[in-house]
Amino acid sequence: MNHGQRDEIAGLAREVIEAASACGIRCCVGGSVASSIHGVVRATADIDFVMLIDAAGARSLVELLSDRMHGDPDAAAACIASGRAFNLIDLSTMLKVDVFPAHDWFSVAVIDRAVLVAHVPIASAEDVILAKLRWFREGGCSSDRQWQDVLGVLRSVGAGLDRRYLASTADRLSLGDLLAKAIDAA
Repeated sequence: MNHGQRDEIAGLAREVIEAASACGIRCCVGGSVASSIHGVVRATADIDFVMLIDAAGARSLVELLSDRMHGDPDAAAACIASGRAFNLIDLSTMLKVDVFPAHDWFSVAVIDRAVLVAHVPIASAEDVILAKLRWFREGGCSSDRQWQDVLGVLRSVGAGLDRRYLASTADRLSLGDLLAKAIDAA
């Protein structure tokens, strides 16, 4: 990811966060953007957001961003109503914005624990590790990209991690075995 792409991503993230806030939606950036901030930078063509959002909020958000982004308000509302993610495409950069509904206690915790980076709420390093381990497990433990993101954050943040939170939350998510393996590998 070069400086120009980082600036585009940061600007787009701020715009989505501001629009979500205007709609009364709490959210944060997760996924590869968050893991790149806390770990090893890698190329990405999308920005993942975790949002406390309902169908009406999804419709409002897409409508509010319609001058800059392509998206279908009704399709977004239907996706959120059924617990699924939806996406938008930024018309000037062609970056994709993926909106994942906060569907469980962990997703809400990710939003609650987000840290501000350049005025943008970003999932904490610990929550990035846990979310990536969750995706890794749900994908059959076969995604090298997810695994490398986990190792990158563990290596970069190291002693700065809240190990107690990380271990207890990993246990609640049934990820303790994978966390131990990742810590050993890092």
